[in-house]
Amino acid sequence: MAEILIVEDKESLRTMLRRTLEGRGLRAQESGDAYDARRRLQSTRFALVLTDLRLPGGSGFDVLAAAREADADVPVIVMTAFGTVEEAVRAMRRAPRTS
Repeated sequence: MAEILIVEDKESLRTMLRRTLEGRGLRAQESGDAYDARRRLQSTRFALVLTDLRLPGGSGFDVLAAAREADADVPVIVMTAFGTVEEAVRAMRRAPRTS
């Protein structure tokens, strides 16, 4: 079964996301910082990555880049409560183009 990587520094939110996904029959791994997320992306193939934008040890953009390096087709959702229009545009520009 494919796994989902949840990258969120707030433990309560990370746990809630994991429990929600597992309640739907999905498997998820948790990571609390960008460094650990990059390490996990090097060793495991994920079906989806959910990442916060602001993280200890880097940013959601670092996680996005590591996910793309590991698997160019993996969907990555960048979440934030503090985003700006510029950050949203930056994330969209890094998204793969679809036809």
